[in-house]
Amino acid sequence: MLKNYLITTFKYLQKHKTFFVINVVGLTLGLTVSFLALLYVKFEMSYDSYHQNADHIFRVVTDVQSSTGTDYRGSAVPLAPAIQEAFPEVKASTRTVLDYLIIQKEGGTANEEKIAYADSTLLSVFTFPFVSGDPNRALNVPFNIVLSESAAKKYFGELDPVGKTLLINGKDRAYVTGVMTDMPDNSHFSEP
Repeated sequence: MLKNYLITTFKYLQKHKTFFVINVVGLTLGLTVSFLALLYVKFEMSYDSYHQNADHIFRVVTDVQSSTGTDYRGSAVPLAPAIQEAFPEVKASTRTVLDYLIIQKEGGTANEEKIAYADSTLLSVFTFPFVSGDPNRALNVPFNIVLSESAAKKYFGELDPVGKTLLINGKDRAYVTGVMTDMPDNSHFSEP
């Protein structure tokens, strides 16, 4: 019986080759697009989920569209302390600003780097695994910086950069107080 079905199917496919090819290509294309869409949705749904308390962390932003079409995302500086004061449920708040600055090792070449200005409370809200340094004291003083592993290797090679300095915009000294692992691509800190 099965042999008869296979023979009948094979004869049908030989007779209708174009129809068969169109169906196979359509099925393959449909499955591929569905799989890629599933991967994309999974990636987007996993944004910032690598933090320990990711389900308790919320990002507050104001989207402003200018007349030139430029989109600004941010919020007023006093908003974080005001929210924390108004809502006792908020255990901690932090503020960050992503920017680009010229960073260089003294006597070395200058590079434009993506940086984040942050409150000292940043590391109590977000979980960034440290390779070296103390996350509890890393950002307690202005001009202390924490480098990613790739930035630490770029500027200091295999040496431990903790305690060393970098120049910001050619004039201000920043003290390296920690090195953290590189952030994954599904982090809002990776956005420009």
